[in-house]
Amino acid sequence: MCGIVGYLGKNDCVENIKEGLLSVEYRGYDSAGISYIYDGEIQIQKRVGSVANLFDSITCPKDTHCGIGHTRWATHGEVCEKNAHPHISFDNRFSLVHNGIIENYAVIKDGILKDVPFRTNVDTECIVNLVAYFCKVNPKLSDLEALCEALKNLEGSYAIAMLALDTPDTIYFARKESPLLIGKGDKETFISSDVLGLGKSCSEYVVVPNGVYGYINKEEIKAFGEGKKEVNLVFKSMISHSERAQKGDNAHFMQKEINEIPTVIENTVKIYLNEDNPISKVDKSFWQDIEKIEFIACGTSYHASMVGAMFTEDNANKVARTHLASEFVYNPPLLNKNTLCVFVSQSGETADTLHAVRVAKERGAKSLGITNVMTSNLASECDVCLPICAGVEVAVASTKAYNAQVTVMMILADFLRDGDYKDIAEKILSQAASIDLDGMWASAKKFVKRVANSRSIYFVGRHMDYITCLESCLKLKEISYIPCEAYAAGELKHGTIALVEDGTTMLAIVTEPKLISKTLNIVEQAKARGAKLIYFTSLNLKDFAVSEKDVMAAPTVDVELSPLFSIIPMQMLSYMVSVYKGYNPDRPRNLAKSVTVE
Repeated sequence: MCGIVGYLGKNDCVENIKEGLLSVEYRGYDSAGISYIYDGEIQIQKRVGSVANLFDSITCPKDTHCGIGHTRWATHGEVCEKNAHPHISFDNRFSLVHNGIIENYAVIKDGILKDVPFRTNVDTECIVNLVAYFCKVNPKLSDLEALCEALKNLEGSYAIAMLALDTPDTIYFARKESPLLIGKGDKETFISSDVLGLGKSCSEYVVVPNGVYGYINKEEIKAFGEGKKEVNLVFKSMISHSERAQKGDNAHFMQKEINEIPTVIENTVKIYLNEDNPISKVDKSFWQDIEKIEFIACGTSYHASMVGAMFTEDNANKVARTHLASEFVYNPPLLNKNTLCVFVSQSGETADTLHAVRVAKERGAKSLGITNVMTSNLASECDVCLPICAGVEVAVASTKAYNAQVTVMMILADFLRDGDYKDIAEKILSQAASIDLDGMWASAKKFVKRVANSRSIYFVGRHMDYITCLESCLKLKEISYIPCEAYAAGELKHGTIALVEDGTTMLAIVTEPKLISKTLNIVEQAKARGAKLIYFTSLNLKDFAVSEKDVMAAPTVDVELSPLFSIIPMQMLSYMVSVYKGYNPDRPRNLAKSVTVE
């Protein structure tokens, strides 16, 4: 959940690393740091806080051409300058940045490195000290050989970039499970956790294969795998460069990304309606003999998968279930060659989801990824991968990616039914074109103070509305820090109603006409016990004695498309509550955009 960047080339490394770190800062923003070799010494500068804070508070020489940088989301050790990356070895010969978790760092520290002085309790320091240790006990080892020896002792996941004082124009790298890419330009080489972190002048790139280590210098890029066998890295052309996202006239990226949702949905549908669409490129044999479908994901992607599974059962007439990736690996369902496992991840780097992919493939299931990043590990590890085409999403709380995921899964469900998804695609296009964003913002704004001043909130709904409750609840708690829970309305009386007291806020989502009476009968029981109700609906509730002042408008859309569009005002409400409470909705505390550790 950290971001790694490295640069070697003809231009200023500090400026290139700065641009790279700003592009991958969504991966972590607890602290940031940079390392380069200057005047015969390894230089390290790091600060708590944002990348901008780092570069605003340091001065670097302009004639350095090789360096590494890091933006951190803490997994081991508190958030402080000492624990920020890069870390330097005990002998000051090596500096290193790392994304991942070294599971046996305590064993290493108390064992092979028991006589080595440590500056921190961070797992990463074990790696750089191991490299220095092997150089010390065997001076004949090259820096690369010492790195190789260090890697043999590590258990866990890592993407590593390292500098060595003896070879100042070289970046050493290694990868196991955590993402790492190398890019090339004109007399320039880049290294990054993400294609976004590769420089604007990068013309081609490669995803470093799992289990590979090597080095980059001015003359060559060398990579090695098991048994020190050389690995041929096959570079691909950069089709386009994603400019670092700008907020434009919006106060925050989250606001911008919510406003982009109708366009994102339209663009995604149009891509899948093209003759040369992503589904048409898949070998037809892949879709044959599918008997059941298992959707596996985490967080917001899990909620999108719940919509996908429900839509698949309703439309494709196939058994479909959803699983939390973090639990799937411990108790997978019965899988075989006729099972399609669908793995959903915005970043394509969610560690639990990738672990689930490996478990499913070991059991013979077909694997289909759905992601926003086609250079990700998910895209490379699955048999087939479909893009959601949401564009870069910067805010940690996912919005437009959720809508794009649901769009693709609705299209997929109809395709699995009879191979034709034109009707649902055109219906989605029509509804997206009619969305009134201004009206949604205005309606949601009326309830900001009421929600923001609530001690806790309960979201309740049935069927598809329950899924919207889950995602709405997640959005609100992520960025406003208000304790809230989502429940299937029918479960309220099975325990949760005991928590209802005078002043409790309850938000009932009611978008399905056939469920009005069932849902409102339940929430009326809560109202009788003092709950203050907000009704989120596009339906006429006058027959139920509901006051207009308590009604937040939901978009008027076809019922089957309700999960795709009803979430938008809830995203808006969460955003405005966060801003009202004085928080930064783009960077909620303790969260990272891409969860790359288990």
